[in-house]
Amino acid sequence: MEGNIKQDKLFQNWIKCSHALKLLQSPLERFIGVELEKFHQVLLRECGMGRCVKKCQFTKWKPGSSKIPPLDCQVCSCWRDEILAYHTNPRGKVMWKNSKPHLWSQEIVEVAKVYMPDGHENHKSLSDFDIAALLCLMIQCKYFKKFEIGALCERVLCVRNKVMHCPRFDMKREDLHDYLNHIKDLGKKLEYHDEGFKILSEETETVAQDASGCNLPRMMLEKLKTKLQKEKELLVPVRKALGHLRAQATSIKKLLGRNCVFGFLNTCSKPQDNA
Repeated sequence: MEGNIKQDKLFQNWIKCSHALKLLQSPLERFIGVELEKFHQVLLRECGMGRCVKKCQFTKWKPGSSKIPPLDCQVCSCWRDEILAYHTNPRGKVMWKNSKPHLWSQEIVEVAKVYMPDGHENHKSLSDFDIAALLCLMIQCKYFKKFEIGALCERVLCVRNKVMHCPRFDMKREDLHDYLNHIKDLGKKLEYHDEGFKILSEETETVAQDASGCNLPRMMLEKLKTKLQKEKELLVPVRKALGHLRAQATSIKKLLGRNCVFGFLNTCSKPQDNA
């Protein structure tokens, strides 16, 4: 019984930290939305108001061939160069394939996606991105350097990763305290630029105070635990099936030999003469 109570408290800490990150995301979206519009105006002044008429894409470009994608369009080439100039790591892995270059001059979100991690090519608005993508944007885009929040964003990004990759959905009280402080520090820094973060600081402080005494309803804890566990368990049969298929493929290769397998496949692929 005592072990269950302790585990419940650790789980509550994990939930509270997750909740604090969620509280941060809303004002962060508003702040980034305003600043991205300003950033887009800066880029428009450099590249002009011209639009791509060739509908440039990165579908055929392979990042391994060159780090900077070639574009057969003067408009998109200018935008590409300016976007790269604002990247904090232009010689590193830049996620060009996240975006559609022919839309850079029209939609700032397509520009923003270049500064985010991979996997956001189909996202079209700020509300589509998780907090990790928003934090990476502010870390990797030089436009946000003037706010002097790079180190704070990296700390909060680390908090997010700790929360999302926690296998048992638990968190020590000391870690919760440190993580909430990182979130509050970022909110306080941005209060000077957006008043929406003032509410965040107050709400996060409430979460921090609750960490010492307030308990979430036990039924709510059990439901959340069950849901999270089921989501993890859904992956188990998939992994087992893949392992089984690999084992079968290995057995077939050992029995028939690689040459026999290829010979059999070639025979099957040839058209048969009608008798």
